[in-house]
Amino acid sequence: MQNPKRLINIVLLMVSLSFFQVQSQVKTKVIVEGAPDEKSKEAIETAAGNFLTNCNIAFHYKKDPDISTVAISPDAKKSFGELWTNTPFECRDAELERSLVEREFDHAYEIRNIPIDVEKDDHTVQNEECVLVFNENGEIQQVLFAIDSQKYAQMLAHPEDVKDLRLRQLILNFVENFRTAYNRKDINYLEDVFSDNALIIVGHVVQRTDVSSGQYLAGIENRKVEYEKKGKTEYIRDLRYAFKVNRFIKVQFDSIAIVKHPGFKSLYGVTLVQSWNSSRYSDVGYLFLMIDLENEDRPLIDVRTWQDQKYFTRDEVFKLSDFNIR
Repeated sequence: MQNPKRLINIVLLMVSLSFFQVQSQVKTKVIVEGAPDEKSKEAIETAAGNFLTNCNIAFHYKKDPDISTVAISPDAKKSFGELWTNTPFECRDAELERSLVEREFDHAYEIRNIPIDVEKDDHTVQNEECVLVFNENGEIQQVLFAIDSQKYAQMLAHPEDVKDLRLRQLILNFVENFRTAYNRKDINYLEDVFSDNALIIVGHVVQRTDVSSGQYLAGIENRKVEYEKKGKTEYIRDLRYAFKVNRFIKVQFDSIAIVKHPGFKSLYGVTLVQSWNSSRYSDVGYLFLMIDLENEDRPLIDVRTWQDQKYFTRDEVFKLSDFNIR
């Protein structure tokens, strides 16, 4: 008869070997260039590597990541927990070599273009990118879903209307925070970034029908456009309900353009393509945001419009000149 203790020891050894094998397969080492000094470089590399590795292990075992030993601020830890609940992810690279980006507007440091896999509802994965934001001591300050790296680099290198690099970085960071807030269902953040008098407009299209046949008439000339207007209170109420009834919400931004208002120096228009995927509903549309940077520490959205990409062209999207500002 075999010794029961020996069997238990063998099982424990197999479990341990399995764990270390998984850990070695999902460990992500991070190497950065451009840190202010060697101490910061080591701290940032350690925090980033530990954070991503623990995400990878948790993603594999379908559990919450243990980031108790990761250098991360309390606010970032809380918001990351909300993000993970709604959108868990893993980094698919064993080694990442990245240049640190120092932000002009607050002198924080970013590791951008981190490739991640996000699990979709059908258990397939979707390729995304995330951003880790650090202070000079190597502590993670933010975990954000990123704008496409090529588009981000293009907007920084070749500004369209906003020449100031500091302002471009500030606006793009706000847009990434705004996007990530939907993915983590952060109703408090979203309520805070809309001004009290914010205007929310959703454009709908009703196709005209042939009276004799009852069939829809094709062609852009047969569209009937209707616009639904909401205030901040109504929009946040509807959004709160959407967060409650959807198991997950995944929002992506693409094709971003930034324009400065010619008459009001603190107002900027941001136009982009938004892909909304949730457990109950999906769509793609043009999103326009009028952002007020009078207080740069707290940007506010004065106008948000959405128009379905199936029925509107980019030229028909709302813009700054469509609104009478006093």
